[in-house]
Amino acid sequence: MKMKKIFIGLALLVSSWSFGQQVADEIIGIVGDNIILKSDLDSQYGQAIAQGFPKGKDTKCLIVEDLMFQSLLLNQAQIDSIEVTEAQVEDQIDRRMQYFMMQMNGNPKLLEEYFGKTYLEIKEDLKVVVENNLKAEQMKSNLTSGVKITPAEVRAYFESLDEDSIPLIGSEIEIGQIEIKGKVSEAEKDRVVKELLKIKDQINAGSSFTAKAALYSQDPGSARNGGELGFVGRGQLVPEFEAVAFKLKPGEISNVVESPYGYHLIQLIEKRGEMVNVRHILLIPQVYPSDLNKAKSKIDSIYSLVQKGEMSFAKAAAEFSDDENSSSYGGMMVNPKTGTTSFAIEDVDSKMFFEVDHLKVGEMSEPKLVVSPDGKKSYKIFYLKSKTKPHKASLSTDYQKIQQEALVQKQGKFLDQWLKKQVKENYVMLKEKYLFCDELNKWVKSVN
Repeated sequence: MKMKKIFIGLALLVSSWSFGQQVADEIIGIVGDNIILKSDLDSQYGQAIAQGFPKGKDTKCLIVEDLMFQSLLLNQAQIDSIEVTEAQVEDQIDRRMQYFMMQMNGNPKLLEEYFGKTYLEIKEDLKVVVENNLKAEQMKSNLTSGVKITPAEVRAYFESLDEDSIPLIGSEIEIGQIEIKGKVSEAEKDRVVKELLKIKDQINAGSSFTAKAALYSQDPGSARNGGELGFVGRGQLVPEFEAVAFKLKPGEISNVVESPYGYHLIQLIEKRGEMVNVRHILLIPQVYPSDLNKAKSKIDSIYSLVQKGEMSFAKAAAEFSDDENSSSYGGMMVNPKTGTTSFAIEDVDSKMFFEVDHLKVGEMSEPKLVVSPDGKKSYKIFYLKSKTKPHKASLSTDYQKIQQEALVQKQGKFLDQWLKKQVKENYVMLKEKYLFCDELNKWVKSVN
């Protein structure tokens, strides 16, 4: 049961995503209009083994089960026309990239070597996968939103556990942060725009766009290809870039386009239906020491307000922090695995843990300059809200966790009933040679 829960929700995160290796592919299953490939299984299996799961059919069974179930959720989401926002997608991509960076000890070069792509290319490749994952999760949330649990059911669930089944709750911490980023000055933005306009004039006068991209573009992944991105469809590019790229005529060069990555010149190479092949030149405005000094001055003032008790940490974070992910939670960081503010010690980034390990509960660190994986600098204050000691779960100390486990079990039973109904009403196929365990037999209705 616990192994299965680790996989739930992860299948679509890495499905159809190359991990720098070529895999002989085939369709192993179909749910509605969604296909599941052998590469999906192989990719998930490799990740599971790396996480310490045992090799063999049991692990493959769990993966195939989750791939099929997530595809069923996505299929229903498509039927129900469930949409997710660009902000939701970007937020999840950032969280996943942080998680991947944790696995690479915060080294972006190791991450790029592992995937065989640049940091920006990895983020772009994640977009469709994360969007599908969010739609499936939204569908699951919609289905289970009406499933409630009473205190009596929570107690009954806990009392039904064998003594050996009562979980040991490891040490957990809640971490808050206030981040003040070094802001790019308007003068620097103007400088970059003027530089791109100068390059555009040179291209219009006869210079090669490809050569200029190779010389000046700060997107290393495409610069070595003369700025060319290759054919991409709608939804695979950031909105600001995509809106311009799809309106260009072949050979036409855009005006300067601003995106979260910086400023671009875009040239359309070719358009095929809803696919375009473009090349671009990216220039990234710089944050100079004077800009960082302003950030340092601001965060020092915030630190002083909180330290003197003139403002709470939560209010200061909500009012001043540039980290949108945590500011709406009073500065508290949200665990992407659980959706709560609690982190198991082993799930905390080693650099962040170093910043809070010496703090007492209720204390905050002095402002510190930090550098993100993509090289951006900012100042942060860290806050340790709580820290628990390892202990055996009890209703008195861990009611919320036990309540959540009981609710998950009840939701699981509800979803099992929904799944059986959907398998009868939709086209579902799973090839016989991938029936790694008896539990997968419920997916073979259409196999014959």
